[in-house]
Amino acid sequence: MSVVRVEHVDGARVIHVEGCATDHDLREALSSLRQHTGPTVLDLSELTLVGPGVAELVAGLVESCGAVCVTARRHTARVILQRSGIPDLCVVFTSVGDALQALRLAEAGYGAGWDEHLEGAR
Repeated sequence: MSVVRVEHVDGARVIHVEGCATDHDLREALSSLRQHTGPTVLDLSELTLVGPGVAELVAGLVESCGAVCVTARRHTARVILQRSGIPDLCVVFTSVGDALQALRLAEAGYGAGWDEHLEGAR
């Protein structure tokens, strides 16, 4: 079973998902969180993924929220995200801090941040 915790940091919503989750658990836990527009960090650093459906979930968040990135610090999790096609949908960072730093730098005019449509999502 997974636990979802949401916080707002520097104008971005950070969704922390922790525990062990099947595709159904993730979908159920995050279904109510799609009612948000703006930068969203999906932090999977403390999550054990059990199933390939994370790509569908991230695609739904990207569609509804605009600017979305995913964080995962373990190499095994990053491999699963890579194989699921997540890097084709959004940027993957190793930590929430790295994701927020990229957001801040883009807002200050240094780089594209998470994607080229970041300003339109704010």
